[in-house]
Amino acid sequence: MFTHKPSLTLRLAVLISLCLSQLIGFAPSTSLATTTGFSQTARLPANLTNCGGGVFSAPITYSVGSSNVPNFLSNADLNNDGKLDLVSANFQNGTGYAISVLLGNGDGTFQPAKNFGAGIDAISLAIGDLNGDGKLDLATVAWTSSATVNVFYGQGDGTFQTGPAYAVGFNPQGVAIGDLRGNGKQDLVVVSNDNTLVHLVANKPTVG
Repeated sequence: MFTHKPSLTLRLAVLISLCLSQLIGFAPSTSLATTTGFSQTARLPANLTNCGGGVFSAPITYSVGSSNVPNFLSNADLNNDGKLDLVSANFQNGTGYAISVLLGNGDGTFQPAKNFGAGIDAISLAIGDLNGDGKLDLATVAWTSSATVNVFYGQGDGTFQTGPAYAVGFNPQGVAIGDLRGNGKQDLVVVSNDNTLVHLVANKPTVG
């Protein structure tokens, strides 16, 4: 569970989503993944060059569904198989989903997207273990009238259950996860466009 703390006023720079990792299971190659914005695809150009050559192969395009517009992309091992997976935050068109998960094959390719969070908008996300069960969870925000941060609890196999939503300031733009109070519990920080506020959602986790 989380409790909402008084907002902190800070001025922050605008961030643009970019996902850079070793998505291919051998070194020294690095891969780059981006979202296309206002279309229903997540694009993965895999860098197959050695020693920082900076030359990328042709993009591989993965669909996240006709009602989902991917806005933010991140990566982590979401199903504990030692391979990096991709997850996108989506702005849905009324019948879409907040998040799309593409499980990695370890060679720079990905399985078809699985979608979670029906009817919820998301433009940014963060990854961390929010309920202390050793499985990675997701937190998303969107600049819609709902003005909430939404939690999705990971099942350890790349699937997610929709958890609680917590009210934050109007027009939230970004979210981060970290132990801000030094008590071993992962808290949520939400950046809002409401007078450039930062909202702390303190964690009081229960497993489940």
